[in-house]
Amino acid sequence: MLIVSNSKLVANFHLAGTVYQHFRAALAAPPGQSLLWDVRTVADLKEAVEHLSKVAEDLEFGASKEACANLIYALGILEKDPGEVVSGMVGRQFRLGREVVQEFFGYLEYLARSFIDEFKAKPVFILGGSAQRYFNGYRELFKASLVQFPTTEADAEEACKCMAFERHTAAVCHCMRILEAGLDALQAAVQVERPKENWGGIIDQIEKKIGTIRKQSAGAADEQWYSEAATQFTFFKNAWRNYAAHRHSSYNGEKAEEILNATRAFMGHLATRLNDGTV
Repeated sequence: MLIVSNSKLVANFHLAGTVYQHFRAALAAPPGQSLLWDVRTVADLKEAVEHLSKVAEDLEFGASKEACANLIYALGILEKDPGEVVSGMVGRQFRLGREVVQEFFGYLEYLARSFIDEFKAKPVFILGGSAQRYFNGYRELFKASLVQFPTTEADAEEACKCMAFERHTAAVCHCMRILEAGLDALQAAVQVERPKENWGGIIDQIEKKIGTIRKQSAGAADEQWYSEAATQFTFFKNAWRNYAAHRHSSYNGEKAEEILNATRAFMGHLATRLNDGTV
């Protein structure tokens, strides 16, 4: 899967478009006039097109990659053999004749048409705003729990990617898998064997065992902490887990975000005392 920086892609296309319009205006001017092209702009355009070439390669856009290669080659030739270079208030500039302007105008037009045609022919997703936050940010979002529950990393990443692509019910299912690691840790902490039943059977056994914790050295404080954790799992089970696991419900973005936030907050709370046994 190609991950494209939305801002960088737009900036590079904008630069190429600005140069294209600059050349277009120059070609509309009376014959005999030359064009002054800033040396720094040439270098910037070459760098931008090199990035677009990498994007085209990753997207398997053959025509666009060829268009980029042609323009990069022509810019390299210009840098090596610029012809007349003038210096002025804005720095060093290339003086380009009409034939050279026409040549570069053609390269830029071919590049633009190639990308437009190939983008139309192939679905491409460019994520922005909150979607980028989810797609790239699972480690930050789940940082409070991933150290103690490293086995949940794959589901944390997938839950966030599903949120980015608006696959909200799938995101909830991954959250339930994350919570199951917490339930396993709680079950191990109070030393009950995991039964084959569903979450309800596990939680029932945990709650029965919690009553004996008061008699241990840690006493009432631990009993309260474990009881609250078990109660929270009952809430997750009744509110969301049963419905997500048995196809009873689908979730919209607002609800899925609520569940994801509740999952990461609760797993962060569990991580203050528990772990998944791998750390």
